[in-house]
Amino acid sequence: MAEPVDLANLRSISCRIGRNPTLVQGSGGNTSVKDGNIIWVKASGTWLANAEKQDIMVPVDLVAVQQMIRSGKNNFKDAKLHGTLHPSIETSLHCLFDHHVVVHVHSVNAIAWSVQIGAKKQLREILKQINWRYIPYAKPGVSLTTEVANTLDRKTATPSLLILENHGLVIGGETCAAVESLLTNIELKLQIPERLTKKPNIRLLKSAIKNSPGWRLPVTNDIHKIALDKESIDIVTTGALIPDHAVFLQNKVPVCESPSKITQTIGQYHSTFGVVPDWIIVQDAGVVLSERMGAAAESQLLGLAMITLRIPPSANVRFIGEHAANDLRAWDAEKYRVELDAELSKTKY
Repeated sequence: MAEPVDLANLRSISCRIGRNPTLVQGSGGNTSVKDGNIIWVKASGTWLANAEKQDIMVPVDLVAVQQMIRSGKNNFKDAKLHGTLHPSIETSLHCLFDHHVVVHVHSVNAIAWSVQIGAKKQLREILKQINWRYIPYAKPGVSLTTEVANTLDRKTATPSLLILENHGLVIGGETCAAVESLLTNIELKLQIPERLTKKPNIRLLKSAIKNSPGWRLPVTNDIHKIALDKESIDIVTTGALIPDHAVFLQNKVPVCESPSKITQTIGQYHSTFGVVPDWIIVQDAGVVLSERMGAAAESQLLGLAMITLRIPPSANVRFIGEHAANDLRAWDAEKYRVELDAELSKTKY
């Protein structure tokens, strides 16, 4: 079918956004452009970073999605017009937000703000020159779309920015260039510097797992920062900050005192939970990963490190809750994303 003129521009902006880990981690985030009664939206489980080399945009019947939303459906694969990939879980949100171009990102700066209880007052001052709305946390999909619909005031102009609590940003505009420019401006306003940490002890970590088959170090050294910052350790061992953390990362991560205790920690974890951990925090040294961990999960760890190092030590942190996290893990739409990541990881590592 004929592609809209703006689709090439959408692929370009998607690729640039997807390659920036402060905006998108792994298969998170999504983009769309509307063309009459058709919306072209990123496919679920695909990576925005691949938008220019893979066909990841799915044409979806906009009217059909709107009807599905009214009937409470949360899966829009039956509304796609061709292809085998499923439309993004957030398709309903893109349909509700009536701008021509819509971009949803998991900005580490925005998340670091929105997980702080009481931060909304500060955000009002920071973003006072922008038409924006704050959306309380809701499960991605129709639940989030309903929350947005309840928040929007149709008597006033549609906001160009939504801050999704414990989730990220949604930005809308009439062109890809306008959306990208606004995103850059918002990121500058929301920017929070990372706390500094000491360097990880790569040598000790490598030595510790040398005789432990099935374990490896992260591809990106910045992930080690989680283990080098007390506040970060406290946060990641308490609960999930955003939906993708609940989906791709185990709900319990073990912490061991030194590299010499990694094997012991693995055994204790297995005795308690009946499975081997996906990753281990080694205090003051760094992080080790199971070779079972996929590309999207590792990307989420990088995002988690960047978020936690931006949250002030004095902040009262809001988590999405264990019930909500378990609901996400059991959701077929999220299981589909995990399965796609598993296939990708077979060739990535």
